[in-house]
Amino acid sequence: MLVFLLARGLLLPTGLSPSTRHRSRRVCAVNSDEPHGRLILVRHGQSEWNRANIFTGWVDVDLTEQGIAEAREAGRLLAAEGLQVDEVHTSLMTRAIRSAVLMLSALNQCWVPVTKHLRLNEQHSGMMTGRNKLELAQEHGVEQVMSWRRKYGVTPPAIAPDSAIQRAIVADPRYDALAGLPEDGLPTTESFAAVCERVEPMWTETIAPALRAGRTVMVVTHGNCLRALVTRIDAIREEDVYNLDVPTATPLLYEFDAELAHVRPEGHGQWGDSPWSTAVRHGRFLVDEERVREAQRAMRQQVQRDIAYDVYGVAPENSNGNERGCSVVVEAFQAQSAGAALATIADVDGTATTYTVRQMPPAYFFQESRRLEEQARGELEELAAQKMGSKIAGHKRRVRCTLILLRHGQSSYNEQKIFTGWADPDLTNRGRDEARLAGQLLKATGIRRIDALYTSVQRVRRIPS
Repeated sequence: MLVFLLARGLLLPTGLSPSTRHRSRRVCAVNSDEPHGRLILVRHGQSEWNRANIFTGWVDVDLTEQGIAEAREAGRLLAAEGLQVDEVHTSLMTRAIRSAVLMLSALNQCWVPVTKHLRLNEQHSGMMTGRNKLELAQEHGVEQVMSWRRKYGVTPPAIAPDSAIQRAIVADPRYDALAGLPEDGLPTTESFAAVCERVEPMWTETIAPALRAGRTVMVVTHGNCLRALVTRIDAIREEDVYNLDVPTATPLLYEFDAELAHVRPEGHGQWGDSPWSTAVRHGRFLVDEERVREAQRAMRQQVQRDIAYDVYGVAPENSNGNERGCSVVVEAFQAQSAGAALATIADVDGTATTYTVRQMPPAYFFQESRRLEEQARGELEELAAQKMGSKIAGHKRRVRCTLILLRHGQSSYNEQKIFTGWADPDLTNRGRDEARLAGQLLKATGIRRIDALYTSVQRVRRIPS
């Protein structure tokens, strides 16, 4: 067991085992002038595989620079709405966790508790995982691929258990709690119905009780998990779930009375852009509705237009119908982690270059991690040269548990040599760099897993009893 104490924000891991299916329908009730509880649903910012038009599922890719900007903008939208968040829930995936933290930072509410749940992981895409959406549609047909991804009870073909991608997911330490469970082990594919079943206890056991207590809850997760929550909250019929789309980093605000009835029973519009749509949307997007509709249309066109071409600045076809520029093909999953799947870029002249997806172009976090990893190794080598290496490495075979104590990175008050106390200044650029470097130093000394993380709470609205 390894416990990590750090001065800022509160983050505690949670365990989970899937339960039996329970799908009840709730009907809108009495209107109320003032909301009792609020629910904010946000899809993570653009990920590396969103950008490359690749089915992601349980692969743990990072945010792109655009995704970072989107998450920060989502936080500013929440701040402009005057929202004070009480608790945040995310999946176990990096793209969702980073988005949540970036939004809280923009809200100036970094101290709000963040809890991670396996139930909020994205739908497992089965054999579609790692495949380009347009190419998959060309192989199996647009209607078939859209059915696998969107229809309620349709399950994509399972990914081979011995495939490199699935083996990397199974080997991921975040899923150790499910290892060896014959019935509740890691999936090899999921239908949207299975995601609804998996997400249902999140609503009944976690979200709904918090809303009844008058809290403001933010859920930062993935497209199909949000579609599952919306199906539950808006009582969407199974035949209408096809029309549900939640764009990246676009906050959707639901407001409830004390009985969890929608404050505005007539809703804020409809799901889907068909004039005969009857799926009422009770949530209010915090951006212009036309912008939402454009984003939704773009999402539905991903199997008909390869957005990866837009990323690389080339057109998919010329006037003769021949490919030009480059095409992206996920070839294998041979890197250390799920976030570094190899891709081959085939140029017009037939030459090929192999990249990781996150290197096209290099993502911010990828570049920073590489730079700081080299710096951390250099510092440890310097310490070893000073005959202090044994103090760092320790005697790992005899260690049963570890406690790490770490002071935060440089704050703006530290920089100005001002006493801080309970004031809540932010980190300086140097402080952020110090924090990232500390993580790389821990990694370089052999720390591979942290079981619990405890921090202070600087911005206090109430003292917990």
